[in-house]
Amino acid sequence: MSVLTVVVGPPCSGKTTYVQAHAQDGDIVIDLDLIAQALGSPVTHGHADAITRTAQAARRAAITTAIRQHHRGARVWIVECDPSRQRRAEYHRAGARFVPMQASRAELHRRAADRPPHWHTLIDQQLARQSPQTHDRDARTTRTGRW
Repeated sequence: MSVLTVVVGPPCSGKTTYVQAHAQDGDIVIDLDLIAQALGSPVTHGHADAITRTAQAARRAAITTAIRQHHRGARVWIVECDPSRQRRAEYHRAGARFVPMQASRAELHRRAADRPPHWHTLIDQQLARQSPQTHDRDARTTRTGRW
């Protein structure tokens, strides 16, 4: 069954873990960190600038192609922190299902303890763009809907 699922949320909210738990063999999974590792990054997060830029370009191309494959029957999972308005519109046009992941601010920072130090800044920046009630929740949200 063809499904395009976009898993969104702040850094450390459990997006990759969610996809790993739900994707099946043969599904297309687009995750910037996995792409960076495939390009040679020796770390799971905080990749070298050249690898990050190359992974971002590869990711953009992969998303375009994966949406086409979705229309041909493929199951697609996209991990995305904060998609732009234009990207969200593209996902909506393709019939995407959104899974918003959330955790409390304290939990996000706890999970970021083993990541590069700037992850804490990334978390705070994304939470500042969201409504206050969203990031004060204690539990991860796995409901689906229009995001």
